[in-house]
Amino acid sequence: MLIPRMATSKRTGITSPAEGLMVYDTDTKSFWYVKSGAWTEIGGLKLPYNETVATSGNAMLLTNGHISGNAVVGQAFGGAGISGYSQTGAGGVFSSQSGPGIRTIDSGAEINGKVKIADGTQGADRVLTSDAAGVATWKPLPTAKTAMTSLFDIDRDSYITVPPSTHMVLPFVANPATPAYASYGYDGGANFNNTTHEYIVPSDGLYRVSFKLLLNGQKPPAAFTYESYFYPSLSKVTPGETPDPFDYIFRSWSFEYKAGDSFPVMLTGEATTWFKAGTSLKLLLYHLVNGPGGPSIQLHGGRYSYFSVVRVE
Repeated sequence: MLIPRMATSKRTGITSPAEGLMVYDTDTKSFWYVKSGAWTEIGGLKLPYNETVATSGNAMLLTNGHISGNAVVGQAFGGAGISGYSQTGAGGVFSSQSGPGIRTIDSGAEINGKVKIADGTQGADRVLTSDAAGVATWKPLPTAKTAMTSLFDIDRDSYITVPPSTHMVLPFVANPATPAYASYGYDGGANFNNTTHEYIVPSDGLYRVSFKLLLNGQKPPAAFTYESYFYPSLSKVTPGETPDPFDYIFRSWSFEYKAGDSFPVMLTGEATTWFKAGTSLKLLLYHLVNGPGGPSIQLHGGRYSYFSVVRVE
Protein backbone atom coordinates (compact mmCIF):
# COMPACT_ATOMS: atom_id res chain seq x y z
CA MET A 1 0.00 0.00 0.00
CA LEU A 2 1.41 3.35 -1.01
CA ILE A 3 0.15 6.36 0.94
CA PRO A 4 -0.22 9.57 -1.11
CA ARG A 5 2.99 11.65 -1.01
CA MET A 6 3.14 15.42 -1.21
CA ALA A 7 4.99 18.50 -0.02
CA THR A 8 3.86 20.46 3.02
CA SER A 9 2.49 23.32 0.90
CA LYS A 10 0.36 20.96 -1.16
CA ARG A 11 -0.90 19.12 1.94
CA THR A 12 -1.94 22.29 3.73
CA GLY A 13 -3.47 23.63 0.52
CA ILE A 14 -6.12 20.91 0.38
CA THR A 15 -9.51 22.57 0.85
CA SER A 16 -11.80 20.95 3.42
CA PRO A 17 -9.85 17.68 3.74
CA ALA A 18 -11.89 14.61 4.66
CA GLU A 19 -11.78 13.38 8.26
CA GLY A 20 -9.17 10.64 8.55
CA LEU A 21 -7.34 11.54 5.33
CA MET A 22 -3.70 10.45 5.64
CA VAL A 23 -0.72 11.52 3.52
CA TYR A 24 3.08 11.32 3.67
CA ASP A 25 4.72 14.75 3.89
CA THR A 26 7.95 14.69 1.89
CA ASP A 27 9.22 17.84 3.62
CA THR A 28 8.77 16.68 7.24
CA LYS A 29 9.29 13.05 6.24
CA SER A 30 6.39 11.94 8.42
CA PHE A 31 2.78 10.83 8.12
CA TRP A 32 -0.08 13.24 8.72
CA TYR A 33 -3.80 12.66 9.11
CA VAL A 34 -6.86 14.87 9.49
CA LYS A 35 -8.46 14.93 12.93
CA SER A 36 -11.38 17.28 13.70
CA GLY A 37 -10.57 19.27 10.56
CA ALA A 38 -6.90 19.80 11.47
CA TRP A 39 -3.73 18.10 10.33
CA THR A 40 -2.05 15.95 13.05
CA GLU A 41 1.41 14.46 12.71
CA ILE A 42 1.80 10.72 13.32
CA GLY A 43 4.88 9.41 15.09
CA GLY A 44 7.46 11.46 16.96
CA LEU A 45 6.65 14.12 19.55
CA LYS A 46 6.60 17.58 18.19
CA LEU A 47 7.27 20.42 20.62
CA PRO A 48 5.60 22.37 21.99
CA TYR A 49 3.18 19.49 22.63
CA ASN A 50 -0.32 20.20 23.92
CA GLU A 51 -3.06 17.65 24.30
CA THR A 52 -6.26 17.42 26.34
CA VAL A 53 -8.01 14.28 27.48
CA ALA A 54 -10.67 13.40 30.06
CA THR A 55 -9.90 10.09 31.77
CA SER A 56 -10.05 8.61 35.24
CA GLY A 57 -6.65 7.03 34.66
CA ASN A 58 -3.29 8.59 33.88
CA ALA A 59 -3.18 11.01 30.99
CA MET A 60 0.43 9.95 30.46
CA LEU A 61 2.43 7.08 31.94
CA LEU A 62 6.13 6.62 31.34
CA THR A 63 7.99 3.58 32.67
CA ASN A 64 11.72 3.00 32.50
CA GLY A 65 12.51 -0.60 33.34
CA HIS A 66 16.25 -0.03 33.70
CA ILE A 67 17.57 -0.25 37.25
CA SER A 68 19.42 3.09 37.12
CA GLY A 69 17.59 5.07 34.43
CA ASN A 70 15.20 7.96 34.95
CA ALA A 71 11.55 7.95 33.90
CA VAL A 72 11.28 11.71 33.35
CA VAL A 73 13.94 14.42 33.30
CA GLY A 74 13.01 18.09 33.08
CA GLN A 75 15.53 20.84 32.48
CA ALA A 76 15.06 24.56 32.12
CA PHE A 77 17.31 27.61 32.08
CA GLY A 78 15.61 30.03 34.44
CA GLY A 79 12.13 28.52 34.68
CA ALA A 80 10.90 25.38 36.42
CA GLY A 81 12.31 22.07 35.25
CA ILE A 82 9.03 20.34 36.04
CA SER A 83 5.86 22.22 36.97
CA GLY A 84 2.69 20.66 38.37
CA TYR A 85 -0.73 22.19 38.97
CA SER A 86 -4.07 20.91 40.22
CA GLN A 87 -7.31 22.72 40.96
CA THR A 88 -8.21 20.60 43.99
CA GLY A 89 -5.61 17.82 44.28
CA ALA A 90 -1.86 17.78 44.77
CA GLY A 91 0.26 19.73 42.33
CA GLY A 92 2.93 17.04 42.56
CA VAL A 93 3.25 13.66 44.23
CA PHE A 94 6.70 12.11 44.67
CA SER A 95 7.48 8.85 46.42
CA SER A 96 10.17 6.22 46.52
CA GLN A 97 10.22 2.63 47.69
CA SER A 98 13.59 2.95 49.37
CA GLY A 99 15.26 6.24 48.42
CA PRO A 100 14.24 9.86 49.05
CA GLY A 101 10.94 11.01 47.55
CA ILE A 102 12.46 14.38 46.67
CA ARG A 103 16.16 15.15 46.47
CA THR A 104 17.74 18.52 45.76
CA ILE A 105 21.28 18.94 44.52
CA ASP A 106 23.47 21.93 45.49
CA SER A 107 20.52 24.00 46.75
CA GLY A 108 17.70 23.53 49.23
CA ALA A 109 14.03 23.15 48.52
CA GLU A 110 12.15 26.44 48.22
CA ILE A 111 8.44 26.48 48.99
CA ASN A 112 6.31 29.54 48.32
CA GLY A 113 3.18 28.99 50.38
CA LYS A 114 2.00 26.89 53.30
CA VAL A 115 3.76 23.65 54.23
CA LYS A 116 2.08 20.48 55.47
CA ILE A 117 4.28 17.67 56.78
CA ALA A 118 2.32 14.66 58.01
CA ASP A 119 3.98 11.39 58.97
CA GLY A 120 1.87 10.26 61.91
CA THR A 121 3.80 12.21 64.55
CA GLN A 122 2.16 15.56 63.76
CA GLY A 123 -0.10 17.27 66.27
CA ALA A 124 -1.16 20.65 67.59
CA ASP A 125 1.64 22.87 68.97
CA ARG A 126 4.46 20.51 67.97
CA VAL A 127 7.88 21.39 66.56
CA LEU A 128 9.80 19.63 63.80
CA THR A 129 13.09 18.19 65.02
CA SER A 130 15.65 15.88 63.45
CA ASP A 131 17.92 13.12 64.63
CA ALA A 132 21.62 12.71 63.84
CA ALA A 133 20.77 11.20 60.43
CA GLY A 134 18.61 14.20 59.48
CA VAL A 135 15.31 12.31 59.78
CA ALA A 136 12.68 14.77 61.02
CA THR A 137 9.72 14.03 63.27
CA TRP A 138 7.21 16.16 65.13
CA LYS A 139 7.84 16.51 68.87
CA PRO A 140 5.85 18.26 71.65
CA LEU A 141 7.05 21.66 72.74
CA PRO A 142 9.45 21.41 75.68
CA THR A 143 7.89 22.24 79.00
CA ALA A 144 9.43 23.83 82.05
CA LYS A 145 11.03 21.16 84.21
CA THR A 146 10.07 22.66 87.53
CA ALA A 147 10.79 20.08 90.18
CA MET A 148 9.55 22.00 93.20
CA THR A 149 9.47 25.44 94.70
CA SER A 150 9.11 25.47 98.46
CA LEU A 151 8.15 28.66 100.24
CA PHE A 152 8.61 29.76 103.80
CA ASP A 153 4.96 29.94 104.82
CA ILE A 154 4.65 29.74 108.60
CA ASP A 155 1.71 31.92 109.63
CA ARG A 156 2.55 33.76 106.42
CA ASP A 157 4.17 37.00 107.63
CA SER A 158 5.44 35.70 110.97
CA TYR A 159 8.91 35.94 112.52
CA ILE A 160 11.11 32.93 113.21
CA THR A 161 13.81 33.11 115.87
CA VAL A 162 17.35 32.10 114.88
CA PRO A 163 19.27 31.42 118.12
CA PRO A 164 22.93 32.41 118.39
CA SER A 165 25.74 29.93 117.68
CA THR A 166 23.34 27.46 116.07
CA HIS A 167 23.07 25.71 112.70
CA MET A 168 19.33 26.09 112.24
CA VAL A 169 17.47 24.14 109.56
CA LEU A 170 15.09 26.79 108.33
CA PRO A 171 11.51 25.57 108.66
CA PHE A 172 10.31 25.99 105.11
CA VAL A 173 7.06 24.32 104.08
CA ALA A 174 5.63 23.65 100.62
CA ASN A 175 2.32 25.44 100.40
CA PRO A 176 1.60 26.68 96.86
CA ALA A 177 -2.11 27.04 97.64
CA THR A 178 -1.51 30.07 99.81
CA PRO A 179 -3.12 33.05 98.01
CA ALA A 180 0.01 35.15 98.46
CA TYR A 181 1.91 32.81 96.12
CA ALA A 182 -0.75 31.22 93.90
CA SER A 183 -0.31 33.73 91.07
CA TYR A 184 3.36 32.78 90.73
CA GLY A 185 2.58 29.18 89.75
CA TYR A 186 4.71 27.51 92.42
CA ASP A 187 4.71 23.74 92.42
CA GLY A 188 5.17 22.30 95.89
CA GLY A 189 5.30 18.76 94.57
CA ALA A 190 5.44 15.55 96.59
CA ASN A 191 9.18 15.66 97.19
CA PHE A 192 9.31 18.13 100.05
CA ASN A 193 9.03 16.96 103.64
CA ASN A 194 7.21 19.60 105.67
CA THR A 195 8.26 17.93 108.93
CA THR A 196 12.01 17.71 108.36
CA HIS A 197 12.00 20.72 105.99
CA GLU A 198 14.10 18.92 103.41
CA TYR A 199 13.72 18.41 99.69
CA ILE A 200 14.39 14.94 98.22
CA VAL A 201 15.67 15.12 94.63
CA PRO A 202 13.27 12.98 92.53
CA SER A 203 15.62 12.12 89.63
CA ASP A 204 19.19 12.59 88.43
CA GLY A 205 19.62 15.97 86.80
CA LEU A 206 20.89 19.51 86.84
CA TYR A 207 19.11 21.69 89.39
CA ARG A 208 19.13 25.38 90.25
CA VAL A 209 18.79 26.09 93.96
CA SER A 210 18.14 29.61 95.21
CA PHE A 211 17.05 31.33 98.39
CA LYS A 212 16.10 34.69 99.81
CA LEU A 213 16.10 35.43 103.53
CA LEU A 214 14.95 38.61 105.22
CA LEU A 215 16.58 39.27 108.60
CA ASN A 216 14.39 41.65 110.49
CA GLY A 217 16.24 42.41 113.71
CA GLN A 218 16.90 41.18 117.23
CA LYS A 219 14.61 39.35 119.56
CA PRO A 220 14.07 40.77 122.10
CA PRO A 221 14.73 44.18 120.54
CA ALA A 222 18.05 45.50 121.80
CA ALA A 223 21.17 47.17 120.60
CA PHE A 224 23.96 44.90 119.39
CA THR A 225 26.53 44.25 122.08
CA TYR A 226 28.67 41.80 120.14
CA GLU A 227 29.44 41.20 116.50
CA SER A 228 27.21 38.68 114.74
CA TYR A 229 27.93 36.70 111.57
CA PHE A 230 25.50 34.80 109.36
CA TYR A 231 26.26 31.83 107.08
CA PRO A 232 23.36 30.76 104.84
CA SER A 233 24.24 27.32 103.45
CA LEU A 234 22.67 24.49 101.51
CA SER A 235 23.59 21.10 102.92
CA LYS A 236 23.17 17.86 100.99
CA VAL A 237 23.21 14.17 101.81
CA THR A 238 23.70 11.92 98.78
CA PRO A 239 22.44 8.29 98.88
CA GLY A 240 25.26 5.80 99.32
CA GLU A 241 27.60 8.38 100.80
CA THR A 242 28.52 8.99 104.43
CA PRO A 243 26.66 12.08 105.71
CA ASP A 244 28.96 15.04 106.20
CA PRO A 245 27.58 18.00 108.18
CA PHE A 246 29.98 20.27 106.32
CA ASP A 247 29.05 19.04 102.81
CA TYR A 248 27.65 22.29 101.45
CA ILE A 249 26.60 23.18 97.92
CA PHE A 250 27.13 26.82 98.78
CA ARG A 251 28.12 28.62 101.93
CA SER A 252 28.48 32.36 102.14
CA TRP A 253 29.80 34.63 104.84
CA SER A 254 27.00 36.97 104.07
CA PHE A 255 26.97 39.70 106.69
CA GLU A 256 28.71 40.98 109.77
CA TYR A 257 26.54 42.94 112.17
CA LYS A 258 28.00 45.37 114.65
CA ALA A 259 26.53 47.53 117.31
CA GLY A 260 24.32 50.17 115.74
CA ASP A 261 23.78 48.33 112.43
CA SER A 262 20.27 48.68 111.03
CA PHE A 263 17.66 46.17 109.88
CA PRO A 264 16.13 44.64 107.85
CA VAL A 265 18.79 43.03 105.64
CA MET A 266 18.16 40.60 102.80
CA LEU A 267 20.41 37.59 102.09
CA THR A 268 20.26 35.85 98.71
CA GLY A 269 22.13 33.03 97.02
CA GLU A 270 21.95 30.67 94.07
CA ALA A 271 23.80 27.61 92.79
CA THR A 272 23.35 25.25 89.84
CA THR A 273 24.71 21.73 90.20
CA TRP A 274 24.07 18.08 89.39
CA PHE A 275 22.18 16.04 91.98
CA LYS A 276 21.65 12.32 92.22
CA ALA A 277 18.12 11.01 92.77
CA GLY A 278 17.35 10.71 96.47
CA THR A 279 19.72 13.48 97.55
CA SER A 280 18.47 15.39 100.60
CA LEU A 281 18.69 19.19 100.48
CA LYS A 282 18.25 21.49 103.47
CA LEU A 283 18.76 25.23 103.79
CA LEU A 284 20.56 26.19 107.00
CA LEU A 285 21.36 29.49 108.64
CA TYR A 286 24.28 29.63 111.04
CA HIS A 287 24.22 32.56 113.46
CA LEU A 288 27.64 33.13 115.03
CA VAL A 289 27.91 35.61 117.89
CA ASN A 290 31.40 36.86 118.68
CA GLY A 291 30.92 36.98 122.42
CA PRO A 292 29.13 35.33 125.34
CA GLY A 293 25.41 34.86 124.97
CA GLY A 294 24.07 37.32 122.47
CA PRO A 295 20.58 37.97 121.13
CA SER A 296 18.63 35.84 118.68
CA ILE A 297 17.75 37.19 115.26
CA GLN A 298 14.29 37.34 113.73
CA LEU A 299 13.80 35.84 110.27
CA HIS A 300 10.84 37.37 108.47
CA GLY A 301 8.65 34.67 106.91
CA GLY A 302 5.79 34.67 104.46
CA ARG A 303 6.52 36.06 101.02
CA TYR A 304 9.75 37.64 102.24
CA SER A 305 11.82 34.44 102.52
CA TYR A 306 11.88 31.46 100.21
CA PHE A 307 13.86 28.41 99.19
CA SER A 308 13.42 26.98 95.69
CA VAL A 309 14.66 23.96 93.75
CA VAL A 310 14.13 23.92 89.99
CA ARG A 311 15.29 21.26 87.56
CA VAL A 312 16.86 22.90 84.52
CA GLU A 313 18.05 19.84 82.58
